[in-house]
Amino acid sequence: MAGWAYGWSDNTVWVHFYGSNTLKTKLPSGTVVDLVQQTDYPWQGQIKFTFQQGTASQAMAVRMRIPAWAEHASVK
Repeated sequence: MAGWAYGWSDNTVWVHFYGSNTLKTKLPSGTVVDLVQQTDYPWQGQIKFTFQQGTASQAMAVRMRIPAWAEHASVK
């Protein structure tokens, strides 16, 4: 399951599943990613993402899967 939680491409991290965890990886572009996900999902609906120090300052995208049933989902 851990291998399915995230995906990545040159400068993008793809979030497929939600749950408290830490992703430490290097993207094909060389960008180092140290991303912490904190949540009590699915019991609570809020999910917090934090990029830790040491993450490269190079621009990158984060793409999040929003299920069709999540009618009022928002990103803040």
